[in-house]
Amino acid sequence: MKKKILIIPDIPHNAADLAVECIIKYASPYYQFEKIYEGQEGRRGLRSEGKPWGIDYSKYDGVFYMMGNRWDVAMPKEKSLVTAIEMNEVANLPECKSVGVVANHMMRINRKTVLLEWGVDRDLFKPNRMLTPINDRKDLIIGFAGMPANTRKCFEENFEPLTKIDGVKAILAASHMKGGNWCGRPYIGMPNYYNSIDLYVQPSKSDGLPITVVEASACGTPCIGSNNIGATRVLAVSIEPTSNNFIEAVKNINNNRELLENMKKETLNKVKEWDWRVKIKPYLDEFKKICA
Repeated sequence: MKKKILIIPDIPHNAADLAVECIIKYASPYYQFEKIYEGQEGRRGLRSEGKPWGIDYSKYDGVFYMMGNRWDVAMPKEKSLVTAIEMNEVANLPECKSVGVVANHMMRINRKTVLLEWGVDRDLFKPNRMLTPINDRKDLIIGFAGMPANTRKCFEENFEPLTKIDGVKAILAASHMKGGNWCGRPYIGMPNYYNSIDLYVQPSKSDGLPITVVEASACGTPCIGSNNIGATRVLAVSIEPTSNNFIEAVKNINNNRELLENMKKETLNKVKEWDWRVKIKPYLDEFKKICA
């Protein structure tokens, strides 16, 4: 009989939900899964630290807590795995020079904590170009799929100046989401969005793992971004995150548009390692440990 694992994301969230779906999809041949949101109705008042959430953990062989911001005092230590998705929160720790196990660095959680990168569903996010060839039109189309109001994303500082470059047009992801709501379901509009731009820009000075960069890359859309984010391996152009550097990089691509075709090929090659079929392997290794 397959061992049973409880997955606990914090709240309904488009990218996290998609990650859970893929984890279950590729790990279900080996394990049974049940999902309970930490912040779902009926449990919302129990999210604070030090209060039990009322979950019967005895029904499960292991517990996989996805976000690591809070914890349940009743969560069994030996059978629990916490993942730190936001890599910037731990990237500067001495024991975290590369992605891997971080031994109880979140002392307030006091559970085994592991850095596990999310993958991308390459069955959903794939090239389906919706643009006329770049040399047959005037504008280079750039995009961003985040919340401009989030100051950590540096939208006003590093993205908005790019829209003033002659021959550059910006389209934000909200225009491709039903109701203009990027941060909610359905997420199905995103592949079409990534395929409708030439270049994806991640303007953050630093970031954890902006999954939008990986999704855009899976669609064959080259990405430029800071050299201080968790997805630099897939970036077509990695820069020191200043406004002038972003402007210079976009101008260079706009003035040398033949670079884009080479970038697209390189991007599709780089993103292969982010396929959930590959990324599921360390998850399976950790599931085996907590279910032992």
